[in-house]
Amino acid sequence: MRGLVPPSRPASVLLLVLLALVPASLRAQGPDRGDWSIGIPLFTEDVGTVLNLGRMFTDRLHIGIELDLRAAEIEEDPNQPSAGIDAKVENRDFAFGPVVKWYGSEVGPVVPFLRFRGLWGKASQQFTLGDEVVQEDNTDLWAASLGIGAEWFPLRALSLSGYTGFQMSRESRDRAEIDGDQVERTTQNAGTFRSALTVAFYFR
Repeated sequence: MRGLVPPSRPASVLLLVLLALVPASLRAQGPDRGDWSIGIPLFTEDVGTVLNLGRMFTDRLHIGIELDLRAAEIEEDPNQPSAGIDAKVENRDFAFGPVVKWYGSEVGPVVPFLRFRGLWGKASQQFTLGDEVVQEDNTDLWAASLGIGAEWFPLRALSLSGYTGFQMSRESRDRAEIDGDQVERTTQNAGTFRSALTVAFYFR
């Protein structure tokens, strides 16, 4: 589930420098109707895989889907002096939802846009001691966001973009203990946010 790894910070900085050196005569403007795109985030420490797939349905309307996948496993070796216990924690997260972008008028190679995203996801965590599962957490997530941003096209088939906006989310968590106790909790959040810088590749 970790097939895509965001590029390192030095590689991302080098990419920006090289793109800045591209002659203006080679810099194309926004995408056209019928173009497909693949986008991934840059400058992020998150080890998750975030992938955006979409298509231009008109010269201004882009509709796609965004996937967020992550998995992690932490295991302690009882043979190590610092541990002394056979414990393992496994985490699994999966989320996806539609993304709609409406592009404004081009300003040279930069195109402003409005962005709406809906999101649904599930997360699970399992804590094991020895061979026995002692605790399980399961979480359902619903979220929606509305943002405004800009996309720079240094090349016809490549862009860099970022956006900011307002997001609302709701999480429902169910925890089960080995002794039979069960805890349910619902959390609602609302607030502003800003995205990571995203690189997108356009093709037909």
